[in-house]
Amino acid sequence: MGALRGCVAVVACAVAGVLLLAPPAVSAATWTATGSLNTARTFHTATLLPDGEVLVAGGEDSNSNRLANAELYDPTTGTWTATGSLNTARSGHTATLLPDGKVLVAGGFESESDNFLASAELYDPATSTWTVTGSLNTARAGQTATLLPDGKVLVAGGNGPSDSPVASAELYDPATGSWTATGSLNTARVGHTATLLQSGKVLVAGGLGSSGDALASAELYDPATGTWSATTSLNTARTFHTATLLANGQVLVAAGDGSPPAFDSLASAELYDPATGDWTATGALNTARGEHTATLLPDGKVLVAAGETPGGLLTSAELYDPTAGSWSATASLNTARANHTATLLADGKVLVAGGFPALTSAELFSPTDSTSTAVSCSPSPVAVRGSSTCTATATDTAAGAASSPTGTVSFVSSGMGSFGGNPCTLSEVSPGLASCSVSYSPGASGTPTRTDTITATYGGDAGHAGSSGTAAVTVRPTSRTDCQHGGWRNYGFSSQSQCIQFVTGGLGLPPPTSKADCQHGGWRPLGFRNQGQCIQSLGGGPQARGKGK
Repeated sequence: MGALRGCVAVVACAVAGVLLLAPPAVSAATWTATGSLNTARTFHTATLLPDGEVLVAGGEDSNSNRLANAELYDPTTGTWTATGSLNTARSGHTATLLPDGKVLVAGGFESESDNFLASAELYDPATSTWTVTGSLNTARAGQTATLLPDGKVLVAGGNGPSDSPVASAELYDPATGSWTATGSLNTARVGHTATLLQSGKVLVAGGLGSSGDALASAELYDPATGTWSATTSLNTARTFHTATLLANGQVLVAAGDGSPPAFDSLASAELYDPATGDWTATGALNTARGEHTATLLPDGKVLVAAGETPGGLLTSAELYDPTAGSWSATASLNTARANHTATLLADGKVLVAGGFPALTSAELFSPTDSTSTAVSCSPSPVAVRGSSTCTATATDTAAGAASSPTGTVSFVSSGMGSFGGNPCTLSEVSPGLASCSVSYSPGASGTPTRTDTITATYGGDAGHAGSSGTAAVTVRPTSRTDCQHGGWRNYGFSSQSQCIQFVTGGLGLPPPTSKADCQHGGWRPLGFRNQGQCIQSLGGGPQARGKGK
């Protein structure tokens, strides 16, 4: 584990009619091996390019030799190809995608003797070449780099030439290709995180301080003034953690390590609220870890993958649900690793590449697409022992290109009845949408008219989570036999499919004299006839067919 601690991980910033839908369910995702890197590496960077390819640059090999070579991953083929090499071999640097599509690499270590670099260079995807650009004012490694809304890049902290944390910060201007000093951090730090907030400010949190201890302090950079101001401290001092901007504007800080020499791994997580400037604890990870990666997925959840503990490298991964404030285990990686990179691809998959101890392997995390299931039944109302066709439609609701759910849908009813063709097998209707149907025949029950709730459950498939939906079916009587239920007796039946109670001769009670006398039992609404009869009208209330008074 000493090799892990000798360098700093780099974090890349960057009633047929009304349907009742149940919330999507979640099913297991998968990791699958993809093409291997041409060069084994760790402490490298990975950048998603505008064309969807991923640029991996620099890092170091298993002998701690710094690397200059770079390669591109093509998601359409799952393969890596060599591209132009850096002018200077380096690890522990940063890589930032600029608005013009070029990639800025800055700083890092140059050699085993930890020669800190001030040099920076630009990768041009159009020519696959690197060109030298202006150098940093302060040589550093393990810093953070954040693309600001105005297109400039803020570099902050890191280890400096004296091999101790620095507080200085500087801005790169792509228009001039030069760096200028900006306000310094209040606390020198390395192994921290930097997160661009929705306000345009930058939140820096944690890291290792000049004393070598993990920091709890946090501060905000304001591009408008070029200054840093202290904000509320983390509840737990940590370094080698991750920080992720959530869809609601809060920042999730997860896991990491405590102070040396033990570097005990942490499972705790906390949320920063920019509106209040406060940190609050949220659900703890299932596995303590540091030097892991965290990736915001299209559905708003956060994927934490691999990392290490004092006991060794990890393959485990877990998902944070901001709505529930909790973590759940997901599929494990095929290869244990730390100080790797994780890149969200255009199709919603996550590419993990390389990592300690200088790996060539790469793998893809495929989250299951969320789905919704809608149900409709027709006809409704339907007669007792009649037939209604119930159709379930499963829709891929995940962001990005939709794929059609496959598999089966099972139906159940809240009332007495039977299904034909249950479960049914989905057939594609259009990309991202599939449906199937069953027949439903309601039976007689304890009420002359009722509503049966039909629930359809899609079980999911390898790429889709399960979900369920409901629909309401109104069931009406067809003969006097269907009326002999409930708390009343001596029912009659009208040609309008109405159950009628003739009060005289049944219960020994006087005939009703008004509609108010009819509001009894389990039926609503009831009408009244001038013959002293209470009527239940099944088709639209007591006024149906002119029978209500």
